[in-house]
Amino acid sequence: MSLVTSLSQILEKYDLFQLRDLGSLVTDTTPPKRKEELIPLIAHQVTTQLESFWLELDPIQQNAVAEVVYHDNSYWNVNQFVARYGAEPQWFERALGPSGYYSEPTKLLLFFYQDRQGLFIPDELKQRLQKFVPEPEPLTLDKLEQLPSVWRRSLKSRGIFISSQGVKKDEEKWEEIPLTIKHREATAIHDLFTILRLISSGKVTVSAKTQYPNQASLKAIDSLLAEGDYYKAPEIGNIQSFAWCLLLQAAGLVEGTKLQLTSAGQNALNTPPQQVIRQIWQKWLKTKIIDELKRINQIKGQTGKAGRSLTATHKRRQGILKAIKDCPIGKWIDIREFSHYIQAVGYEFSIRLTTDSFSLENSSFIEIGLSQKFSDSSSSYYWEALEGRYLLCFLFEYMATLGLLDVAYVHPGKAKVGWSKIFEERFFSSYDGLIYFRLNALGAYCLGLTKEYTPPVVEVSSEAKVLPNLEIVVTGEVLSASEQLMLDLYTEKISDSVWKLTEKQLLNAHSEGHKLSEFEAFLLKLSSNSLPKTVRQLLADVTAKANSLTKRGTGIIIDCADTALANLIAHDSRTKKYCILAGKKSLVVPLELETKFRNGLQKLGYSLPSN
Repeated sequence: MSLVTSLSQILEKYDLFQLRDLGSLVTDTTPPKRKEELIPLIAHQVTTQLESFWLELDPIQQNAVAEVVYHDNSYWNVNQFVARYGAEPQWFERALGPSGYYSEPTKLLLFFYQDRQGLFIPDELKQRLQKFVPEPEPLTLDKLEQLPSVWRRSLKSRGIFISSQGVKKDEEKWEEIPLTIKHREATAIHDLFTILRLISSGKVTVSAKTQYPNQASLKAIDSLLAEGDYYKAPEIGNIQSFAWCLLLQAAGLVEGTKLQLTSAGQNALNTPPQQVIRQIWQKWLKTKIIDELKRINQIKGQTGKAGRSLTATHKRRQGILKAIKDCPIGKWIDIREFSHYIQAVGYEFSIRLTTDSFSLENSSFIEIGLSQKFSDSSSSYYWEALEGRYLLCFLFEYMATLGLLDVAYVHPGKAKVGWSKIFEERFFSSYDGLIYFRLNALGAYCLGLTKEYTPPVVEVSSEAKVLPNLEIVVTGEVLSASEQLMLDLYTEKISDSVWKLTEKQLLNAHSEGHKLSEFEAFLLKLSSNSLPKTVRQLLADVTAKANSLTKRGTGIIIDCADTALANLIAHDSRTKKYCILAGKKSLVVPLELETKFRNGLQKLGYSLPSN
């Protein structure tokens, strides 16, 4: 039904019983009993007494009217309203009649009308209401300058207790759970290059079908993460190590089943880290490599018919991104407040296109969908179970792993909010424990909120001596996994604490795309002293050799019938710009110039087979 339809036309669609209910709200006398008399009465009273009726509403009902009056969408959105105000307005009130209690409408239904799409305020009334209804205050996100050391979880007892005054009351207890806080900027930069080097050594394998890493690869990555994964509990599973594999593949930095660096991945090793991370992030927003919802294992039915009803992932990500950009940089945000904010502002990112149901594992009596098993009061739980869990995964597993967010969290089994309560000692998803997050400087740069970013200086944690005999001997603390990987790439390992510099290994590292100047800087930090002359000379000689040859691209080799033909083609004005004479009877044609070369050949009176 069109919202520009007059109020009288809207009322024509109502039955007599509905009209009588509305009629009783607009007059103190007994309303007419005939439809043709009720409609003009209601329309006249509503349009002429609109402000008076509005003044009779309670504050939350007035807010309900104001939210729709000043919104582009004239339809009522219960989730959006409850997220902002904490409760629904009163549509009906309980009354006692001759036959017992019954529900009768409140005057709020003089402002909202029903069609097949739901409750709405007609444009005719919206224009009148904007003259006296105050516009709602703009929404802002609550923020914390400093995090508490613990998170307080309410433990409400179901029993009834007797106080010292003899008054019965419910006892409320609180559990204080320590927060784990991770500052992700420097850690993510470290992990990015460490994992790229690990992949270049051929130690990460993914499924050809799903592109997910196998357990051995997850374990290898996890051992190299600067601060380890978020959790060590096996029942939670890998988060960061899984995410890194998907992020790097989505960005085109790695490829294959036994992952190897692409040319873009090799270039990334010599590119400022913030630029690489921003590139990964921009590619992730568009990727189809995975739907983050699939990481919520409790939500079943994501394949087949129900799976085809899911919305496009890039649209969901954009909805979240709008809300993230509203977050103040460097301030902590409560994840549940953020969830309410997304709904209240209207940054919708619906998971499903249709009403096909999903089900919760081991909870067949509950369906995640618009089914008869859900009442209106449970709709907020429905949003939390789908969109809310998708949000948690997106922030915790991908944005935070990539270093865009700092996070504060507890064990997911300790969170016990919303849907997770039905699983007793279990948890609904591995991401339920996220309590606070903070958009950091790297995140602001990647989201385009700031133009510049300076990465923090990463200190080398160990010490070593670089000796004139080209050996590197660790003298302080044991090298970190990342530092050992760095040495393994550029040197030969002699023992647990000794590595040897060799020309062969240095040249091999260069051929794989690793920068010798990066390794020299690493050695200087590791030794805290100037390098011996023999080491500097070896690095200089290898660098000179490495730079002596330049790869200009790929090409095709063409053998000519004789030397005369080869010289003709190599020197003719129509072909000489697109080929190079190689030997007496062969030509090399750069791959990108093949078409122009073929065209020149035809003008010269020759042709080249396609295969």
